[in-house]
Amino acid sequence: MTGQDISFLTLEQLYIQLHSSAKDGLPADVAEERIREKTKSSRSESYFRKEAKLLIRQFANPLVLLLAIAVILSLVLGQYSDSFIILFILLATGLLGFWQESNAGRAMDRLRKMIEMNYTVVRGEKQLQLPVGQIVPGDILLFDAGDMIPADCRIIESNELHVNESSLTGESYPVEKLAGNIDNSLSLGKKHNCLWQGTNVISGSARAIVVQTGEHTVFGNLTQSLIQTPETVFEKGIKRFGFFLLRITLILSVVILVANLYFKKPFFDSVLFSLALAVGMAPELLPAIMTFAMSAGAKRMLKKKVIVKKAAPKKVAAKKAVKKAAPKKAAKKVAKKAAPKKKAAKKKSARKPNAAFMAPLNASPVLAEVIGSKPLPRTEIVKKIWEYIRKNKLQDSKNRRMINADAKLKPIFGKDQISMFELAKVVNKHVK
Repeated sequence: MTGQDISFLTLEQLYIQLHSSAKDGLPADVAEERIREKTKSSRSESYFRKEAKLLIRQFANPLVLLLAIAVILSLVLGQYSDSFIILFILLATGLLGFWQESNAGRAMDRLRKMIEMNYTVVRGEKQLQLPVGQIVPGDILLFDAGDMIPADCRIIESNELHVNESSLTGESYPVEKLAGNIDNSLSLGKKHNCLWQGTNVISGSARAIVVQTGEHTVFGNLTQSLIQTPETVFEKGIKRFGFFLLRITLILSVVILVANLYFKKPFFDSVLFSLALAVGMAPELLPAIMTFAMSAGAKRMLKKKVIVKKAAPKKVAAKKAVKKAAPKKAAKKVAKKAAPKKKAAKKKSARKPNAAFMAPLNASPVLAEVIGSKPLPRTEIVKKIWEYIRKNKLQDSKNRRMINADAKLKPIFGKDQISMFELAKVVNKHVK
C-alpha cells in the first residue's frame, strides 16, 4: 500500500491492516516491534565510514589526479624536494576541505537535535508526546493549528481543519480536510480525507491514523529523488579543465618524446625530459588557491549565520530539518551551493523556516487584550485566537469560513469580518 493509495479504503479496513483502533491506538508491543524494524531499515552509516568517504571525496578531482602523477614523476626523476612540496600542497588542500565539510556536518546534526518536534500520539490507551522517529504506521495522532504533519495519515475525525499543502501541490490557499472515503483515481490535491507528510495545519483540529512514514510517504519519495544534487557549472568547468590539462600534458609529453627520438637523442634523456615537462605543466597551486578562496568565503558567510556544507559555489538550498530551526534572526541557513544569477528568484520562492511557529513572539497591545501579554509561539497565539472565536461564537452562521469581529477583534482585523484564511496574515501584523 503506497502513500497515495490510502484514500479509498474504509477506516475499518485500515484498523485491521495496521492492527490499530481509533480509541486505544496501536498496542504498545506492536509499536515497539515496528520501531525496531524502522530503526533497522533506516540505520545510517557509521561515523568512521561517513568521515572516510568525506575525506576520499576531497581527492576525487582531475586536478588532484594530475598532481598525484606529478608527485610520482618527481620521485622517479629524483626531485625529492619538488615531490614533497606538491604532496604537502595536496594534503593541505584535501584536509582543509575535509575540515570545512566535517564541521558543517556536525553543526547540521546539532541543529537537527535542537529542532526535533514532538507529537501527541495515542498508543496503548495513553496519550504520549513522541518525536517523529518514534511514530510508526498504526499510531493515532492528534493535530492542532500550527502542527507539522510527520507522516501520511488518514483522517478519522476533524473540526474545521485546514491544511497548507503548498509544499506538495503548489496550492497557495489552505485546503479543507474532512473524514470519508475518496476515489483513488483523484489527484493528490483533491484527496481531502488524507494528510500528507511535509504539510502543516493552518487551523482546526483532527484525529488521524498513520499509514506511511519516512521514505514510503509521498513527500519521502520526492525527497529521495532530490538527494543527489547535480554538479554546478563551476564544478563541471573545473573538471573539464582538469581533464583538458591531463590530455594536453600527455599529448605534449608523447610528442616531445617522439621528436627527441626522431632526432636520435639518447632514449633515457628523452624520457627524462618528457617527464620533467609533464611535472612542470602541473598547476600545483591551483587546487590550494581554490580551496583557500572557498574557505575564506565560507568564513565570511558564517558571520551572517550561514552554514556552508561544501566549499564550492553552489545554489543556496535550505534543508527541511533546518527550516524548522531556531528563531528567524538566529536560525542558521544551510548553503550548499551559491548561484548569483538565481539569487533574487530564490529569495522570492524560498519558504519561511518553520521556526516562525516555534519562536516566542510579543503581541501588540490590541492583540494582548485577547491572548494576554505573555510572549508565546505563533502556534499558541493562533490557538488562543481560535479558542476566543469559538468561545464567543464569532464564526458566521451562514458561511463558516468567515469570522465576525467583536469589540476586541475589530481593532485587530481592521474591519467587521474577515476570512479564516486571512487570520494568519492579520496575526503577523500584530506580533514581533
